[in-house]
Amino acid sequence: MTRLFPTSFAAVFVLACAQAAPSDQAVVAAMKVVESSNYTWTRSVPSEGRALAVQEGKTETRGYSIITFVEPQSSMLRQIARLNDGVALAVFKGEDNFVFQTSDGWKTGTELPLGPRRRRGGGGGTDYWISVQVPHEELEVIVGSYTEMHEVKGGVAGTLSEDGARQLLGSVKSPAVQATGTFIFAVVDDALRGYRLDLTGTVLSGPPGEEKETPTRRVLVTEIKNIGHTIVDVADEAKIKLSP
Repeated sequence: MTRLFPTSFAAVFVLACAQAAPSDQAVVAAMKVVESSNYTWTRSVPSEGRALAVQEGKTETRGYSIITFVEPQSSMLRQIARLNDGVALAVFKGEDNFVFQTSDGWKTGTELPLGPRRRRGGGGGTDYWISVQVPHEELEVIVGSYTEMHEVKGGVAGTLSEDGARQLLGSVKSPAVQATGTFIFAVVDDALRGYRLDLTGTVLSGPPGEEKETPTRRVLVTEIKNIGHTIVDVADEAKIKLSP
C-alpha cells in the first residue's frame, strides 16, 4: 500500500515558507539534532506526488537505533519480514552493525536463514548485509560540507560539496565514485522538523573484484520529532548480539 506524502511534514514546509528561517538558524537547528541524546524519525521516498514510507526509527545519537522497514522494497528485507510476522525490524549500532528480529530470536546477517547470500568483505566469507545512515549522521555531513545555503519557497535550501554528496550517496561497501547533491531544511520555532535530500552520482556495486559503476539517484524525505524525548528500548538479546 502506497502512503500519501506525510501531511504533518507537508504542513511544516508550508509553515517554513511563511516564516522562512535564515541560514544560520537552520544550521543551529540541525546541530541541535546532531548534539541531542535521542530523537524519532520517519523516512520516505517521494514518487509522483506520493511517498513510500520506507523507514521508521528511534535513535540514540551515541548508541542504538531501532528501525522498522515499512513495506520494504528489497527482496532481502521482504524475506526477513516473513520471518517476523510480516515486519522487518532491526537494531543498529553503527552504520552496518545490525541484528534483525525473527520468530526465532534476534539474528545477525550470518545467522539469517534466507536464500542466496550477498558477498561482502575481501576474505571470501558471505552474509546478509544492509547499511543505514541515520539522520543525525546525515545532518552532520550536510552542515560540514554545504557550499551555499539560501532561503527558498518551502524552506532553506543548499548545495553540497562533491565530497559531502559522495558520503551521503555511498556506503561502506558501495562507495560513491562521484556525486552531486542538494538539500532543503524545514525549521519551525528554532527546531528542525525535517529535511529533503536529492543525490545523484555513480556508486561501485557488486561482489569484491567484480564491482561496476552504477548510475544512482536517491531522493529522501526525513521527518524528525521528539528530539531529546525518545525512549530507545533495545532487547537485551539484541544488545548481546551487537556487542564486540
